[in-house]
Amino acid sequence: MLKIGVVAVFILFPTLKLFGQIFTPSGAFNKDSIRIGEEVVYSLSLSYPTQIDVVFPDTLYDFFPFELNAKIAFATISDSLFSFDSAVYYLTTFEIDKIQRLELPVFLVTKGDSVIIKPGPDSIRLIQVVKTIPDSIFMLENTAFSNVRLSFNYPYLVVGVTAFILISFIIFFVFGKRIRKRIALYRLHKFHRKFMESFVKAIQNLNPRQDYPKLEKLLLLWKKYMEQLNKMPYSKLTSREIKLLYPDKSLTKALQHIDGAIYGGIIDSEIAHSFDYLRRVSEDSFHTKKEEIKNG
Repeated sequence: MLKIGVVAVFILFPTLKLFGQIFTPSGAFNKDSIRIGEEVVYSLSLSYPTQIDVVFPDTLYDFFPFELNAKIAFATISDSLFSFDSAVYYLTTFEIDKIQRLELPVFLVTKGDSVIIKPGPDSIRLIQVVKTIPDSIFMLENTAFSNVRLSFNYPYLVVGVTAFILISFIIFFVFGKRIRKRIALYRLHKFHRKFMESFVKAIQNLNPRQDYPKLEKLLLLWKKYMEQLNKMPYSKLTSREIKLLYPDKSLTKALQHIDGAIYGGIIDSEIAHSFDYLRRVSEDSFHTKKEEIKNG
């Protein structure tokens, strides 16, 4: 291999001598000083006869004391006699030497071997930020509490609110009717329970002769309950009008008995039974309304 390389040099020597200036590569940094970790550009170019093949260093080459970040090779420019190749190398150094040098070679490819030609080293100066390193470092202590305001994560808030609205819409769309029924039934039971507690307690404590003014209030309480339950103006209707709206002979008889006690002063011990029948009518109306909601 060595003999072939020597022969290749002697074969190329006349050409190298003839085109000595052409076969000298040009390699240089784009600036004269850098800091540690800073990127610098090294450019390499060569003009040579078209019948010769050349190779520039690639990523496998050792660029010490530099590290290769990237390489950009440009297309070959040729005419009838000469070709021109060029490339730029983006390098970084983490060495602490004040002066750092680099000389990238170009390889002239021959049959079975190659010849290395170099442009001559180019140097670059390292800018030292820290001039001297002390033997010991004094650390300033500060144990005082410092209240740091927390930053609010608005993107998370937007995502959370959007997800909540979307999930709520899906739930309402899929289960909306069932949910509305449950809410309506809950309100109906709560309203009926409150009325029954008040109405039954008033009937049990009723003394017709002593609580005469309470008879009219008790009747009005029943009418208002029926009015809200069935959405009809019971409180504005007379007993005769209620009879047409609710054709129940027992209800009609109970209302007439209560009217006689309120407006005619006809009070007897059976008045409590008449009010109890109103309670049973409200119970029936409640169950009817509940079934309407369930089947609605």
